[in-house]
Amino acid sequence: YGAAFKLDMLKTGTTQVKIDVITVDQQGNVSIAGEDKKSGYYIQVAALKEQKKAQEIAKGLTLLYQVPSEVPKKGNLYRLRLGPISDVETADNLLQQLKTNGYRHAYKLSPQ
Repeated sequence: YGAAFKLDMLKTGTTQVKIDVITVDQQGNVSIAGEDKKSGYYIQVAALKEQKKAQEIAKGLTLLYQVPSEVPKKGNLYRLRLGPISDVETADNLLQQLKTNGYRHAYKLSPQ
């Protein structure tokens, strides 16, 4: 009922939805089909509805961790990502630092 309410389909019983194919390998790396990423690993830190807020956080994280950031829009969310990061060890270390510093839902995106 909750999902149907949020999708505004209670009256009609049907609605259009978008499905993303997400793959997680044995090391926990996440790949999202159809995403056009530059070569390297990315850390997705957050997905926010407000572009300005996402860009402010991205700027702060870029300064703090000395890693480039991007805030692409997908659907109605702005995905705050750090990267590209050329090697897996550096990406794993950054991910651990982010989780330690309060971004517990951050995850690593693998190169495709």
